[in-house]
Amino acid sequence: MTKLEQLKDRLSAISDLNGAVSVLGWDQQTYMPPGGTEARAEQLATLGRLADEGLISNEIGELLEGASAEIGGSADDSDESCLLRVVRRDYEKARKVPPSLVAEIARATSLGMEVWVQARKESSFARFLPALQRILDLQRDLAQCLGFEESPYDALLDQYEPGMRKSELEGIFSELKAGLVPLVRSISERLDRVDDTVLHRRYPEAAQWSFGLEAARRLGYDFQRGRQEK
Repeated sequence: MTKLEQLKDRLSAISDLNGAVSVLGWDQQTYMPPGGTEARAEQLATLGRLADEGLISNEIGELLEGASAEIGGSADDSDESCLLRVVRRDYEKARKVPPSLVAEIARATSLGMEVWVQARKESSFARFLPALQRILDLQRDLAQCLGFEESPYDALLDQYEPGMRKSELEGIFSELKAGLVPLVRSISERLDRVDDTVLHRRYPEAAQWSFGLEAARRLGYDFQRGRQEK
């Protein structure tokens, strides 16, 4: 196997672990009884740590270097070059974060999910506050590990919008606000002329379910690979 093929093989194993994390998280939100919360949190923490340890291993670093040498003449926009660029970025960022922190974030998030479910039923923010505070503290720790120049949020935002900063985002939101606030105000002033009876009717649950399934089918959803849950 070439270095690139070996790298893809290792990344596939890491992807499998992250896929298992996704399935367990989905199960927690749909089927899992509340009594399984603590065990599920530990499972997610373990899998998250193993996936992280796999990504930050010296072997991945060596394979990245070897694969880069193999494709040295490839165009910057080739599939191989793009893959290595993204993997290297993820690898270098992940190396800054202790696997123990990755595990603790997964654990706290899973535990917090069940607390949030109950807090929402009771309309009690106070019930959820301790769990939320724990998650926020861990995210602050994560930001410190990743590093930032202007704001801790920059480090967290960069995970989803590479290169974006809080200061840029605030400018975008300010521009949107300037247009949206007058629009919402204008609409609000005309609400008494809007017929919203359609929002207050009773619709058969079975009909809603059938409609949702039909919409998914027309969008090309493959029910042999997934399913719709009520």
